[in-house]
Amino acid sequence: MFRTTSWVGAAILCAGAVGVGGPNPNPVLAPPPREKPTDEAWLPKPGTDPNAENFRVKDTAPTPPSAFPDIIPPDMPIGDRKGPEKRQAAFESLCMRLYGVIALKIEPTDDTLRKLLKARLHQCALEFQIFQRLIWASRGPGPNNDRYRECMLDIQSAATELWAKQPKELVPWLGELLIAAKEHERFTHVRVLNGSAAPSELTAASRLRLKIEAELWKAKHAE
Repeated sequence: MFRTTSWVGAAILCAGAVGVGGPNPNPVLAPPPREKPTDEAWLPKPGTDPNAENFRVKDTAPTPPSAFPDIIPPDMPIGDRKGPEKRQAAFESLCMRLYGVIALKIEPTDDTLRKLLKARLHQCALEFQIFQRLIWASRGPGPNNDRYRECMLDIQSAATELWAKQPKELVPWLGELLIAAKEHERFTHVRVLNGSAAPSELTAASRLRLKIEAELWKAKHAE
């Protein structure tokens, strides 16, 4: 049973502690605007992050906008002892393929290549689930961010190769992956602002999210 958070929880708690004696004792990330983003917003400049005034790091750039603003990860309840359990349940309901609720199947028509791709995608999903448990583990280190991003990229690659000509199969996988990528970017943003992660971690998280959005866009607009 999950009881406390590891690096994710620490990032949120640190964010609240940073502002003691400063402008805001409980800073939170400002939500992205819902109106159509400007052209400049897609190429943000360092030092323009509206959240930075309440955090240690002041010269960060805001994260780029999303082409899919309605695809969002579930909110993480803070101060709620059942927060991790609620998050787990919410993620499983939104990401049923990544969590194995909707399981991969080997079809009678699958050739060896498709079996290999499905086996690889299955291993990716298992690895993703391990990373998710590490994020919320009460003890031990959090997930290795490089490995976590590599796992998500491999999920995108394997799914795209499997269902390149079947957007009805591919789009749900990429949509779930985008939820995970947005959560990773959001928490990385907090960690960079409070000084517990290098700025390069945020650019890595953002470019991963944008990569998945581009693949989802192509899949949804395939002829």
